[in-house]
Amino acid sequence: MNETAVHFARSEIDAEAAAGALRANRLHPRVARDDADGMLGGAGSGSFGRFVVLVPEHEAGTARAIMGEPVRREVEDQPLLRSALILGAIIVALIVAAWSLTRLGS
Repeated sequence: MNETAVHFARSEIDAEAAAGALRANRLHPRVARDDADGMLGGAGSGSFGRFVVLVPEHEAGTARAIMGEPVRREVEDQPLLRSALILGAIIVALIVAAWSLTRLGS
């Protein structure tokens, strides 16, 4: 059975968490150390380094969809609030400028 990498993690714990999300969706992931990472050197026996989450090839599309970034809600544009904030900033700037001018004149 051919396997495909769907997620890379910096620690074994992160990789197992990702695999858990895939298992919760009835997929069959496997966590393995990514030996292709040349930065490991002699530290290849610990639980830190780079790990890869593999799934059977036929589950790769579903796994990538699950591992994708969450959909973010688009923020609603509020022009009235934005205008009020800008107007408030201008008023504060004018007050500070007038106060500074009165201090210079004294």
